[in-house]
Amino acid sequence: AALGWSWALPTNGAVIELRDDESPLWLPCSERWDVDIHEMFGGLARLAGVHHICLRPKFEEHFSDPSMAALSDLRDMKIYERQLDVEMSPTRMIKLMLQALNLLDNGPYLHCG
Repeated sequence: AALGWSWALPTNGAVIELRDDESPLWLPCSERWDVDIHEMFGGLARLAGVHHICLRPKFEEHFSDPSMAALSDLRDMKIYERQLDVEMSPTRMIKLMLQALNLLDNGPYLHCG
């Protein structure tokens, strides 16, 4: 629910949504800025005039899990717990933060990292 506060950010602010590695593939999460506008928090961010990105830090692991790949058969789907821990490498987080800073001011962070 914390992402619900994205409406309170200044215009052109940046919201980073992290999904756990067990989030279902049918939930839109493109890992690109300002693309997931039909998803709950991406749509809210668009209405609020702020940038949004949704990431699954361990996304590539889904493809090795047969129950995540077989989304057409509801019997194969897992229960999705929305409040799970999320892990991300510090290097990837720094890169993401620099991207967010560039969106805020199009400025001096562009060539860092």
